[in-house]
Amino acid sequence: MMKLSTMKKIVATLNENWQSPLGEKTMERWEHDPGSLYYVRSSANSVFSFTRQGVRRYLRFNDECERIRASIEAEMDVLLYLREQSIRAGQPVKSRNGRYVEEVPTQWGTFHATVFEAVEGNQIDDEQLTEEQFVAWGRGLGRLHHIFKQRHRSAVQTGGITLNPSEIQCRRKKRRFIGNWDWFCNGRRGWSKRRIRMG
Repeated sequence: MMKLSTMKKIVATLNENWQSPLGEKTMERWEHDPGSLYYVRSSANSVFSFTRQGVRRYLRFNDECERIRASIEAEMDVLLYLREQSIRAGQPVKSRNGRYVEEVPTQWGTFHATVFEAVEGNQIDDEQLTEEQFVAWGRGLGRLHHIFKQRHRSAVQTGGITLNPSEIQCRRKKRRFIGNWDWFCNGRRGWSKRRIRMG
């Protein structure tokens, strides 16, 4: 979740038409139709909607203090992998510089920005799903799990060379967490024994 202070900083740049000089500054890195950029929301990311030759796309960015570039690049790798596997997902769009992730310094701070194609289709609430749609949903999730399982096996077979810096960092954090958790549990057992002796 985005810090409230960051959200406030971004929302403060909006005018009465939901346009923002911060969004426009970030949008300079991508081809777009002038005047088509509008604010959508801020949650984990800030999202703006715009068009390129009349086609809908989305600009998304994060303050550099809240999300590292490597983790966003890893996310782009996953989406590109899904495209290779013929899975429909919002695909990233390269900037004018040929990059999927841009680091944009502004007067409001430095932001990591990406652009995505819009995904065609209708959004349906869970309560509106039919039995056939639930089955199709489950089948799609099963295929997705299988695809990522195969990707994981490929990484293991190649000695893990597909690991990127963000994945390595996450694994290190996981190891530290497990070590701290073991220490905590062992300490708790010790405290219980002490309480029993004291009682």
